[in-house]
Amino acid sequence: MRAARVLPQGRARVQRDRTDDNGDGAAMSEAKKVAVVAGVGEGLGQAIARRFAKDYHVVMLARDLEKLQGYEQKLRETGAAATGMKVDLRVEGQIVEALARIEQEIGAIEVAVYNAGAQHRKALLEISGEAFEKVWRLATFGAFVFGREAVRYMEPRGRGTILFTGATSSVRGGAHFGAFAAAKFATRAVVQSIAREFGPKGIHAATVIIDGAVDMPAIHRMMPELAASLPADLIVIGTHGRKGIARALLGSTAENVVRTVKIPVLTIHGPRD
Repeated sequence: MRAARVLPQGRARVQRDRTDDNGDGAAMSEAKKVAVVAGVGEGLGQAIARRFAKDYHVVMLARDLEKLQGYEQKLRETGAAATGMKVDLRVEGQIVEALARIEQEIGAIEVAVYNAGAQHRKALLEISGEAFEKVWRLATFGAFVFGREAVRYMEPRGRGTILFTGATSSVRGGAHFGAFAAAKFATRAVVQSIAREFGPKGIHAATVIIDGAVDMPAIHRMMPELAASLPADLIVIGTHGRKGIARALLGSTAENVVRTVKIPVLTIHGPRD
């Protein structure tokens, strides 16, 4: 099984899985189900992609082409089908084009996951209007456009799952989180609206609240004292409504977060919330 290489500007070269009939290549098997993960970085995004790569052709969307190439190569080495597409999730046209290209050239999108949204922490009086809007554009506007376009393709088929990564700030504000909490609150409202409108039509939309920090390099840079204080054998501390951190670097902690909703750090907000 081969996967497409990463191409700039969202243009992907795709090879579908094929089976030869009597060696002449006349028969083609159905393409693998497609899962799109928007916002793939060094932590949770990568873990989500790895998890879905077991059963899906994973398409990863992000701005950093070099990193995408590395993530795709790692997945290919496991035998998975993966495609990286350079997309700025703050730009409506790029999201629209990317999902259209996936549907046309790779296959039907069965699962769409929006994981983008840079964590922004700053005192209220230091947050500029420009910064507030940038945080909103990535976390909320991008999520809205991504969800809308996923629904556009899923609704005629009467099925599909759209998941959005949430945070503590999705359910309550906090000191120094004025911009981030506003964006995450709004994203959750968008998801609830999608769920209520399209749940009856077979599309499941939900926010997965990760009430804590995933242990990854970025968290070590942002919270060095907290990271250094964690005992080596700690898996998860904190439940919904309490500060916590999911423990075990990248392929371990992030995988745990993705693997099961039984870990108390996760709270799923769907159509009835």
